[in-house]
Amino acid sequence: MKEAGEKKQFSLNQILFFLAVAATIALLLMSLTGRQGIMYYALFALMVPVVFVDDKTFAKILMFWLPFNTILYISSFSIIIVFATFRVLKDLLDTKNKKLDSVLPALFAFLIYSLFTRYSDAVVDAIKNAIIILLCIKLFYNLKENDEDHSAFGDVIVAFSCGVISTVFCSIAINGIDFSSRFSVTTASGVNALGIMSATCIVYLAMLVAKTDKDRALRVALMLLLLTVGFLTQSRTFFLMIIIAFAWIMLSEIGNSKNMIRNVILAVLILAAVYILFTRVSLMSDLLEKMMTRVDRLENDSAGGRYVLWQKYSEAIFSSPKTILLGIGDYRNYGINQVAHNMWLEIIAEYGFLGLPIIIFIYASAVQKIVKSKDYYKVKFFSFLPMVIFFVAMMYSHTPVGNPNTIVFLLSGYAIYAFSKEPVKKEENKKENEKIIKTE
Repeated sequence: MKEAGEKKQFSLNQILFFLAVAATIALLLMSLTGRQGIMYYALFALMVPVVFVDDKTFAKILMFWLPFNTILYISSFSIIIVFATFRVLKDLLDTKNKKLDSVLPALFAFLIYSLFTRYSDAVVDAIKNAIIILLCIKLFYNLKENDEDHSAFGDVIVAFSCGVISTVFCSIAINGIDFSSRFSVTTASGVNALGIMSATCIVYLAMLVAKTDKDRALRVALMLLLLTVGFLTQSRTFFLMIIIAFAWIMLSEIGNSKNMIRNVILAVLILAAVYILFTRVSLMSDLLEKMMTRVDRLENDSAGGRYVLWQKYSEAIFSSPKTILLGIGDYRNYGINQVAHNMWLEIIAEYGFLGLPIIIFIYASAVQKIVKSKDYYKVKFFSFLPMVIFFVAMMYSHTPVGNPNTIVFLLSGYAIYAFSKEPVKKEENKKENEKIIKTE
């Protein structure tokens, strides 16, 4: 009876997951066709799956939602914040839940600091960020505790990848595609953001393919689709992330003396295939040429003045003791019309040098909470790739104090655990349980 009940619960969670996915895609199509009025009412259809699914399923829904963050809103709040609030309040009301206690004081200090600066935008950001951090700690902690073979972690990455691809397919279905310009789902969603998310998913999928045979065909197919999307965005950050990831994974695999010859041959074949693809296939060679032109000639791109922008931010930050210590909140308060596209500059500009260590402490505490395990495991160098890639991307993108970037950063923390701790095979776990029962 117990096994039947567990199977029924699993099936219900899967059904609710697919309902949430279908509803989200339908809402995106409504948004792209300008049916905003219907969309706001239809968002409440997501209430049922979001409120009643377990943490493992909600983690997949959350990752699927990431690419939709700047597209689907209720009033001025993204669907991630709206529904994350339900889950966090539910957990905080549970007096037995002690997993969040250690990080609550740091989040409270961050909120008080934001109130002290008296910037309304900083206060709102602090509240939203606290909700996201608390949610991710709970979800990833529970995922880790109930995912001995890491299959749930792989499912989360696949859900994230499918979310990116779904936004792209929906956009093409409604608006078509113009190969002569940089591709993005909408103007609001951002070209560079799409490129970074595509590269992030590719990194995780490549690491999973390198470490396990599970769902290899599906993950490779998703990688190929995401590579196409990334090159269509012509994002320089995407290109840089892929190069670093490829070198990191290849060096890690070649360093494995057990399969060194095989890995060297594989690396050479991949490089040869990439060379042929970008020299013989006209579409891909044209995309690469445009991308490299944007790298070589920064002034030809809308983001070409990024380094000049960083200089303006630095001058504004160091213009007075107040801005140095406390920042000045929203970047528009500096009289600058563009975000810095640099993680550290954006944090210092908004919260100052006094706020920076508080934020670092919050994020370090959250990662430590996620990585910590009751079982001993040795941290592997290979597992740090997602975090390195995150910091590379954020040097040319935005502060992690926000919905998608905070989630991706904490996911990179979870990856340290997932790619370091050896997964327990279900057959071995079953035999171990049987052994314990016999002993008893």
